[in-house]
Amino acid sequence: MKRIALIVIALMFVPAVMCAKLKKDDCNLISRGAMSLEELRREPITFELDIPYADSDNPRQRLDLYLPKNPNSKKLPVIVFFHGGGWMKGDKSKVAGWLMPFLCTGLYAGVSADYRLSGEAQWPAQIYDSKAVIRWVRANASKYGLDADHIGVWGISAGAHLVLMLGVSGNVPELEGDVGRYKGVSSKVAAVVNFFGVTDLLAIIGQPGHIDSTRSDDPMAKLIGDGLHENPDKAKAASPITYVTANDPPVLTVHGTKDRTVP
Repeated sequence: MKRIALIVIALMFVPAVMCAKLKKDDCNLISRGAMSLEELRREPITFELDIPYADSDNPRQRLDLYLPKNPNSKKLPVIVFFHGGGWMKGDKSKVAGWLMPFLCTGLYAGVSADYRLSGEAQWPAQIYDSKAVIRWVRANASKYGLDADHIGVWGISAGAHLVLMLGVSGNVPELEGDVGRYKGVSSKVAAVVNFFGVTDLLAIIGQPGHIDSTRSDDPMAKLIGDGLHENPDKAKAASPITYVTANDPPVLTVHGTKDRTVP
């Protein structure tokens, strides 16, 4: 299923004939996840780590930028990856291996971004940070040889929830926030890949699983600051399904049948 997702991401950005350059064997690299500095240096890429996208000293408002050493064109489409962890944990450094198959083709640039976790800030801080990441990428496109018109986002679990929100809220001013210096730059994205992210927080109520939506320490309750039952308005405001329109970018959703967190 992950291999299918990789192919679909490629189809979103480039003609099908170019997708053949992404070798099937390379797809096995996605299981690597975290990569050490030594491993990164052995890849045909250059990289800058811990770039502050919010003009703050907050270590959670940093991104890692990965570029192929031999880019296929002067402007590369960008895949921006948001990690999972129930909005409570996770780290951008753990997902370089997911991006590497694309970077090694020379056809794409990659970004992995952190965001403030729910223990530090409640919703909508997470989408404010995510939009600031996209604005930073777009504003710095010419500097790094990026295609500002082809920014795709990919996320896992909580990160998938954030990329869905990015996809459906491009025209929602109240979700833009004021993070970072590029407030006048668009935060719209061209494509979304959702690996088992929640689309409707309220739909979790009553579903079988190991998450008890009635508890105040449930990950979703910690995200919005209240139990889902106690504050359905907040849950609705944090749900991607609330903002869906016919003008949203294409979305690929990948989900198994045994997920007991997001049924």
